[in-house]
Amino acid sequence: MRLKVGISVLVYLLLLLLTFPAVRALFAPGGFTSHDLTHHVIRQISMDKLLSEGQFPPRWSGELNNGYGYPVFLFNYPLPAMVGEVFHKLGLGYVDSVKAVLLSSMLISVIGMYLFLYALLGSKLAAFLGAMFYLYAPLRFLNVYVSAAVGSALALGSYFFLCQKEFKDNFIGFGTVCLVLDSCCFRKAIYPF
Repeated sequence: MRLKVGISVLVYLLLLLLTFPAVRALFAPGGFTSHDLTHHVIRQISMDKLLSEGQFPPRWSGELNNGYGYPVFLFNYPLPAMVGEVFHKLGLGYVDSVKAVLLSSMLISVIGMYLFLYALLGSKLAAFLGAMFYLYAPLRFLNVYVSAAVGSALALGSYFFLCQKEFKDNFIGFGTVCLVLDSCCFRKAIYPF
């Protein structure tokens, strides 16, 4: 029994260790050039202000749209900014909070894919290799480093927790809620009507 637990811990540590080259650029100070990072930082600032004002769930952001206000979290996914708020309350700045959410999405995706493939195939080696291929797939880097699409990155990270046999009964409601709050695209794919 101890040998199985030791091997499992070793596999998870190896997964996290091999994830570092994929995420090391997120540890650089400041922001990086991408399509949406600036927008997500502004949403993170807005989420912090709305939650500090007691607005939950956050809806109307009064400082956006040149001071006229905008219902940003009615139209955009709120979960990445809420997760970023946890990092911000732990002491990170706004830019670093958004980068921490992107980092978390990469870590969640490699663990989620490993667990999904292990439940599906029953082979630790196949699950490990599949998780590495998924982590280093160009789509993951496109979402994180080019687009900085925080919602899609989180959704791609958490999707495979829904697909597992052992988690399906326990976390189907929680996982579905996370996907709906993560990304509008996944919401339309899961619930088209």
